Amino acid sequence: KTGRNGTYNDPASTARPRRATRAESDAAAPVSTDTAVDGASARGISAIELRELAHDYSTDSGVVRALDTVDLDVAPGEFVSIVGPSGCGKTTMLRIAAGLLRPSNGRVLIGGRDLWQSDQRDNKAVQELGVVFQEANLMPWYNIEQNIALPLKLRGASKQDRLQRAHELCKLVGISGFERRWPRELSGGMRQRAAIARAVQQRGATMAAG
Repeated sequence: KTGRNGTYNDPASTARPRRATRAESDAAAPVSTDTAVDGASARGISAIELRELAHDYSTDSGVVRALDTVDLDVAPGEFVSIVGPSGCGKTTMLRIAAGLLRPSNGRVLIGGRDLWQSDQRDNKAVQELGVVFQEANLMPWYNIEQNIALPLKLRGASKQDRLQRAHELCKLVGISGFERRWPRELSGGMRQRAAIARAVQQRGATMAAG
C-alpha cells in the first residue's frame, strides 16, 4: 500500500515513484508540453491526482487488495516512474489513472476533473489521456500513419489535419519515412515508437503502462 508521499508501504513490496531529473525532464519536454497541461499548470492544478485510491480483486481464494490508500500528485509536465517488484500494484494503479479500470475506492482527478462520476467515466477527462501499453497494439490493417492518426479520426478531425499530425509525430519519435509501412514491416521497438506517437498526439497527459 502507498502512503501520502506515494511510497509503497507494504513490507513485502517496495513500489515507489521516481521523479525525473531536470535534465531528463528537459530532454522530454517536446512530448509533454501541450494546451491541456499548460492550462492545468496556469491554474495551479495537478495534471494527475490520486486520492485515497484502493482496489480489490476477487479471486477463487478470496479478495486480494492490490492498492491500499494511494495518494499521488503529478504536476503538469512532470515525469514520474512507478518502480517496484512484480505484482505490487503498479499496472493496476496506472490502469485506474488512465480510466481503464474503476477503483474500488478513492478518486482520480485529471486536470482537476473527476475521472469517474459514479460508475461513468468523464469523457472530457479521458480525452486528456494517452495510454502506451506493454505491447504496441497497433491495428494490423492500418499503416503506421493511420494507426497514429486513429484517435483523431474517431474525434472527427479532417483527414488532412490528422495525417499532418501523424507525420509530425513520426518525426518526433524517429520513424520518419515509415509512415506508409505496415506494422508487420517494423521492428518491435519501432512499433512501440508508433504507439507512443499515437498516445501523445492527443495533446494530453500521457500514461505509460509498464
